[in-house]
Amino acid sequence: MDFYNRVDKASVKNFQLIKENDSLGRIILQFGKIDDNMFNLDFQYPLNPIQAFAIALSSIDSKLLMR
Repeated sequence: MDFYNRVDKASVKNFQLIKENDSLGRIILQFGKIDDNMFNLDFQYPLNPIQAFAIALSSIDSKLLMR
């Protein structure tokens, strides 16, 4: 996946969301690891900050439980 130089480290926690049926494939949320304990979250409309944070938090939580 191309994170456009916003993510520095490979991780199972890195992901991107695109709007369904979007012919341009625009990314509406991008979450990725940039350092050992630091992550980057980029989002845009139709998500608001609380929704984006909740999605990112649920992603981290589910992967921590798998250990």
